[in-house]
Amino acid sequence: MADPGHRERGLKAAIKNPRVSEEAKQRDREILENDADEIVLCSAGGYKAAINNPHVSEKAKDRDRRKLHDMGEI
Repeated sequence: MADPGHRERGLKAAIKNPRVSEEAKQRDREILENDADEIVLCSAGGYKAAINNPHVSEKAKDRDRRKLHDMGEI
């Protein structure tokens, strides 16, 4: 399960990368400004799904519960 910060860090890295076009950098800035709440909500939904999935280990479920707790979702 991906950390909600991974996408955000990737977007920020692309903005600072000199090899990325200005057009792509602007798109990434807009995503960061407009979709920050959506990124967190999608991540929370994935963590909740993993907790209820019988194929996910207890260790992973515990990790996801901690992440949800840190996000204020539980």
